[in-house]
Amino acid sequence: MHLLMLSCYSLFTVILIAETVVLKWEIAAVPPMLFGMAVCWTLYIIRSDFVTSQMLLCFALVMLEFFYFGIHQHSVLNLTAVMIFCIIICSVAMENNRLVSVCIVVYAFTAGYNLLFHARAGESPFFTRPIWIFQMLIHFAVVYISGKVMKIKNERQKRQRENTDRKILELVAVNRRMDDFLTNVSHELRTPVNVITGISTVMLENESTEKKRKDLFAVRMAGQRLFDRIEDILDYTEIDTGRIKVNNEDYMISSLVNDLIENERVVSQDSGLEIVFDIDPGLPFVISGDERKIRKVMHHLLSNAVKFTKEGGVYVRISFLPRDYGINLCITVCDTGPGLAEADAAKVYKRFYQTEQGQNRTAGGLGLGLFIVHGLVRAMEGFVRFSASPGEGTTVSVSIPQRVSDKVPLVSVMDKPSLVIAVFITMEGYLPAVKNFYNEMIFHMVQGLDIPIHRVFNQDELQRLLSMYHVTHLFTSDEEYAVYGEFFERIDPAVEVVVVAGSGFSLPPASRARIVRKPFGCLSIINILNSRTPDTQANPDKKRMVCPGVRVLVVDDEPMNLMVAEGIFNGYQMQVTLADSGAKALTLCAKQDFDLVFLDYMMPDMDGAETLKRMRKIYSVSNRSPKIVAFTANAVSGAREMLL
Repeated sequence: MHLLMLSCYSLFTVILIAETVVLKWEIAAVPPMLFGMAVCWTLYIIRSDFVTSQMLLCFALVMLEFFYFGIHQHSVLNLTAVMIFCIIICSVAMENNRLVSVCIVVYAFTAGYNLLFHARAGESPFFTRPIWIFQMLIHFAVVYISGKVMKIKNERQKRQRENTDRKILELVAVNRRMDDFLTNVSHELRTPVNVITGISTVMLENESTEKKRKDLFAVRMAGQRLFDRIEDILDYTEIDTGRIKVNNEDYMISSLVNDLIENERVVSQDSGLEIVFDIDPGLPFVISGDERKIRKVMHHLLSNAVKFTKEGGVYVRISFLPRDYGINLCITVCDTGPGLAEADAAKVYKRFYQTEQGQNRTAGGLGLGLFIVHGLVRAMEGFVRFSASPGEGTTVSVSIPQRVSDKVPLVSVMDKPSLVIAVFITMEGYLPAVKNFYNEMIFHMVQGLDIPIHRVFNQDELQRLLSMYHVTHLFTSDEEYAVYGEFFERIDPAVEVVVVAGSGFSLPPASRARIVRKPFGCLSIINILNSRTPDTQANPDKKRMVCPGVRVLVVDDEPMNLMVAEGIFNGYQMQVTLADSGAKALTLCAKQDFDLVFLDYMMPDMDGAETLKRMRKIYSVSNRSPKIVAFTANAVSGAREMLL
């Protein structure tokens, strides 16, 4: 509309300038008209705001030029037609009845000025002729019609705005109901699953019978699998409805990767796959982003690779690219699976996609993994790149922008000059791709940490290396130890022998070597290199942290959750008190002192938020300040921030 108004004004100005020159009117009026047109176009080009003000400026200049046009006797015949043109433009472009009224006033003033001027000159003005009455009738008819059209249009726009507002309110109500529904679904489904996994975990720690341990472990894994499916369904719903929220908080990528490794160690211990974690040592120690979503992206990429890989291995590379805003966190997952045909590769981001359909498919899952990955990464303003060929495995690369909170490198090696590392891993039975995975990991570690590593491939090479250097660490695999175990045990005790092994391997009772369980990666090596103290040598007994005397209050309306919590905290030798409602918790807090309070958020009668407010009042009087931790089964995006 702005461009329409400006174009019509420019056309009118050009015609008026031409008429001024041809009819030899006042030539001095041409420069101001050109200047006004130049100003309007300049403002239109360089300033996108103040559109209404610019259109009003065009209108004002048109009215001035109309007056200039109308005061000449030769223009009187066209005066009505020109004004009708101006009124139509005002009606269409600016939709303002007041401007139409201004047009009428300017028209009347111009006609009156013309009549008065020519009457003084003794001339017979055009307005005394009968045709003028006909033109006036046309003029007022156009004014009336334009007013009616604008009124109808304004009423229609008003009704549309009212309908839009009503629909927005309806959508807000639907969103609110959806929020409540997802929250309730999350709570009602996750709570019993948490009970299953929690009780089975507590019972596993206290059970010594091997068969019962296997059964309990199976129960726990089934509960964890159901837990993961519930998470997938909730994530899918949030992504599909566009309701996903991205949070920003500081986190350590090393903690996230360690959790991923430990989980994969449990889940895929019988898969027979070689899983290699290649972590860039230079990654910033603390970065800021949505840790929960990044954790899910890594979990889905890794579990999807393991699920469809029958032999060989999976390579996980976590690196970064510096950027002005921080870094791009780069995650690459490669596998030696069957790959995908070109037709299937184009469908990987679709909902419920699975390469094998029907009842005979060999891989489990809902087919939501890559769809969820794509949705989460897109919500974090990153991108996903997927490449696969039949028989050549699959590679998925993810890049996610993150801010940096602590630029200190993720890992570093203490006492670096004194370290001499030997690696005796032949990998004879591995696929070429898996060998390349390990070589890539070792290369990136040497490059990132700037430490020398000597590779040997037989016993003779190892003996020569030991005679030439004061080797501090020797890394080998369970395959090599099965063949050269006696030789490793006779090596100088100053050399720390580390065996990289799967879950089924165990060292002889008198062995001085250490075991690092697969999955194997840079972090495992750094932990070994930085832990050369007497209490960490040769398979130390695991010692659990205990907190004797710590008084804990657990508040939850779900009896099974209380049972799980009691079992967990008793394992830490804490003094546990249970409360099944907020009211009971307040009574206990008034009578007893607690060091820790674990408070459920979703409870009937008095929820966690109200309980917390009243609890704070009790503690403000008694000058006590126990730590209060809220917990909830609500996994919907934004729940944590809402609670805080």
